[in-house]
Amino acid sequence: MMTILFFLLCSGCFHLTSAANRLRYFNLTNNISSAKKDNWYNARSECNNSRESLVTLYDEEDAKFFAKLVSDYKSLFWIGLHKSQKKNFTTWSNGDKLTLNDSNVNLTKGKQNCEAIEDRAWKHFNCSHRKHFMCQKGNKSILIESERNWCQALQYCRIHYTDLVSISDDQQNEELKKKSRKKSFWIGLLHDEWEWADESCSTYRKWGVSQPNHDFAATMDGNIHTANNIYHIICSKGSVRIKPIPHHSTWEEALIYCKTYHTRLLCIEDEDDQRAVEQWLDNYDFNNKETLWIGLRQSSLFGFWIWSDRTVNWHNWKNKIIPELSSSQCGVINATDYTWSEENCWNKHSFLCEEDIVYMDKY
Repeated sequence: MMTILFFLLCSGCFHLTSAANRLRYFNLTNNISSAKKDNWYNARSECNNSRESLVTLYDEEDAKFFAKLVSDYKSLFWIGLHKSQKKNFTTWSNGDKLTLNDSNVNLTKGKQNCEAIEDRAWKHFNCSHRKHFMCQKGNKSILIESERNWCQALQYCRIHYTDLVSISDDQQNEELKKKSRKKSFWIGLLHDEWEWADESCSTYRKWGVSQPNHDFAATMDGNIHTANNIYHIICSKGSVRIKPIPHHSTWEEALIYCKTYHTRLLCIEDEDDQRAVEQWLDNYDFNNKETLWIGLRQSSLFGFWIWSDRTVNWHNWKNKIIPELSSSQCGVINATDYTWSEENCWNKHSFLCEEDIVYMDKY
């Protein structure tokens, strides 16, 4: 057994280190009367001083979760979205200088656009659209024929290659345009006058009526309002998002889905991770409060439990008892009491993925 473990560890199949506050968690006081209020700048400083940040909203699901989380307050909360102070609102994701620009974008108030090449021409789209995308590594451009929004495409390229492709001269531009016949794919050009306080990449931009009309953003219901006022403060920490998937699947199907569309099937590495998962389960509407697949699997040969890509160093098994070798070799989490238990891997459940947050300030 030790020989097998040594081989797995040396081959890079497992990750032994665990970063504190890995999964995103929202710090919200339960005592409404004592909740802090301040202006946006002081709210940002308050979060930064505790090594956290004002909240970033990433998609509609994220916004609904946040709205339920703060629903008892019936008040606006500052979020991290603010008008950028940068002079140039059109930027390459890899930090390259903009030496060639075939875009005809006219950036309207509050709009976020990302550039794609379609039918041999540059065209701008809402960044939340799902498209194929072109990655870059060195002088090579690699077309990925999997549909993702612009931020997810950026994340994929940075993990597997270097970045989304940037275009610096006419020759490269023409070569890429030739590849776009009957295709549409993201490139690394972003047009945005707004940015998030933690400099992460988000395609969420759901403005309230007649918005934006100030430089700082707040929300209570998922609709983004701008103001220059005093509002409640909520901070968040963690660099990995929890993504609940309400599709009933086997454990193996869930594993493949998470790797294909997000980053991996959820791992719970420590008490901080467990607390973040509990917060999500408390504020997400699963049907019938079911059990959900997580990344736990048992070795059929040795009986020890592993995550889909790392060892188990902390656990929250039901009754605190680690299941021994059996025919039920995959792990679920109960959405009501948050304990883990074993189940047959062929059963079908909803599941929890995780997705690494991608930051615009990599360079």
